[in-house]
Amino acid sequence: MVFVSPVNDNSLHQHLFIQLTIGLSSEINISFDGISKTAQSVLINSNHAHQLNSCDKFSAVILIDTELEVANLLRHTIFNKRDVYFPDFNLFKKHENELNRLSSGNVDMNSIENLVKSLIASFGVNAPGSSSLKSRKIKNILKILQDLPDDAFGVKRLANEVDLSESRLTHLFKQEVGMPVRRYILWLRLQKAVIHIINGSIFTDAAYFAGFADSAHLSRTFRKMFGQKMLVIFSSNSTSSPIMIKTSLIK
Repeated sequence: MVFVSPVNDNSLHQHLFIQLTIGLSSEINISFDGISKTAQSVLINSNHAHQLNSCDKFSAVILIDTELEVANLLRHTIFNKRDVYFPDFNLFKKHENELNRLSSGNVDMNSIENLVKSLIASFGVNAPGSSSLKSRKIKNILKILQDLPDDAFGVKRLANEVDLSESRLTHLFKQEVGMPVRRYILWLRLQKAVIHIINGSIFTDAAYFAGFADSAHLSRTFRKMFGQKMLVIFSSNSTSSPIMIKTSLIK
């Protein structure tokens, strides 16, 4: 996924994906582990608490699925001794014009996919976006989750689909993917709700379509994972302009 908007986190938060954030016109204030630092780009490991503030300037936020091979390689190279890495912005200089075009929203999906792949390759990681998972059952579960109707997520249903007990599925999923299956399902629901909002749904309808109890539940989940209120990001008079792109690499 790729979001392009000002980044003004209200609080420390953490989510399931590796996050690359690049300030498109200025540096970003980053807080983590009791430390505050200013930089124009930062790479943050999954499940690591952070707070970012771009002072209302546009930033590109790229979220990388942790089950992808490229994420596995980043964990064993960039994140082998740290969870927050500050790359030299010169790594991205040749992509500066493409990055700046993102804030206009006037870019096609193929261009964004190629840009994201090039940005990740800047770290010396050129692996394809294929999954690093070994278990056929977990691969099947991830595919089932992507194909299920928005309101049909559930561990019991998944266990039945792949002929596993709920306890075995829960253990295997955490072992392979590195996160609890219920939290992953919640993240998928949030993604689907955001897609509905971007496509014009009001918060109440987006919450219903994605399987949340109500819009308040959706809003709490969004703020917990992104550190910002949904209303700030998606209100009609907001300066934010979020873009959400699903590609073969950033799913």
